[in-house]
Amino acid sequence: MKRFKWPLLLLVIGALGVACKNKGEALPPTEAQDTPAALSAERLQDSIQKLSDELAEERYFDIRFNEDSRYFFHENGIDDPEEFVRQQLMATNVTKDENHPLISYRPRRNAKFQINKIKLLNHRWVICDFSDGLDWGELLIKMTLNDDKTLSFDVLDQTLYVSEQKP
Repeated sequence: MKRFKWPLLLLVIGALGVACKNKGEALPPTEAQDTPAALSAERLQDSIQKLSDELAEERYFDIRFNEDSRYFFHENGIDDPEEFVRQQLMATNVTKDENHPLISYRPRRNAKFQINKIKLLNHRWVICDFSDGLDWGELLIKMTLNDDKTLSFDVLDQTLYVSEQKP
């Protein structure tokens, strides 16, 4: 796991501390269920379960947890697929043309749309956030690894959110 979830760790440690503290107390089952410590431990366990479920949901469409997609990149000599894709997509921001090659929308002011954030879903699809500092949007891109280890990008869909501010 690349990034460790500190809030989850602290929550688990707190739950274990409460459980260990209450382990030595010999209360009848009905009384133990009604004590603030037992209710607190139950809430902590519920919170841990909820966080675990949310984390599993977040990981579902994430290349870091998709072994088949990671294997595809590994077999093609690419050790860090996220960085590999990020570099090639960010390179599309650098053009002499005032319009971005992947974004069909035109900015409303004298600024260029730039890709800001990238979420690599698997070895074929990536979601990107873009903005010109005023308006923003998202791209769904299909990518293809070429024989020369470059990527070709095909925009499947895009959306634009227009700011209410005037340019």
